[in-house]
Amino acid sequence: MTEDTSLISALQLHHGFKVIPYINLVNSIESLLNRCLRKKCIEKEVNIVSRTSEVSKIVDWIPKVWKRLNDCFQRIKSSVHTVQYSLSIEPFLSCPFHVKETQKWFDDLWNFIIIPWFKEVLKNCDRTEFESTYRWVIQSYPWSDTKRIVSLKFDDSQITNLRSKDLQDSLTSTLIKLKKASDA
Repeated sequence: MTEDTSLISALQLHHGFKVIPYINLVNSIESLLNRCLRKKCIEKEVNIVSRTSEVSKIVDWIPKVWKRLNDCFQRIKSSVHTVQYSLSIEPFLSCPFHVKETQKWFDDLWNFIIIPWFKEVLKNCDRTEFESTYRWVIQSYPWSDTKRIVSLKFDDSQITNLRSKDLQDSLTSTLIKLKKASDA
């Protein structure tokens, strides 16, 4: 942390740099992501000569996903914590521009970056916000095969906590005792 501060101070002092913090909630960040992806798409278009409508739909869809995920994350975190975090646009900027490659890229992004990130966020939070966002992603998913993207699942410790709460319920504990008695 102090290295970062001293590096920033050195840049400001010796090179005239100015550090400007930004907030990921601003709609302009979504527009930036959209412009960057369109620019990359146009660069590819010049090389390939034709831009398919499928790729165009994907390029329009990705910034919407980023915005939905960040909106969801902000609603979850603001109800639980005072510190605000956001998902960076950086992983989204690496989007390839071939339909099959794009699906594999998004599936990997979803399964290995987004889901683990939300698992961390939702450890002690209500999952309903994320579930509605997940439904939107599945419904608007621009590819035909949604089997490769995973949903958020409870981990073993959360299931254990739920089970221990259930065991405290007198009806549940009575049923467990009856089951044990009938098995013996």
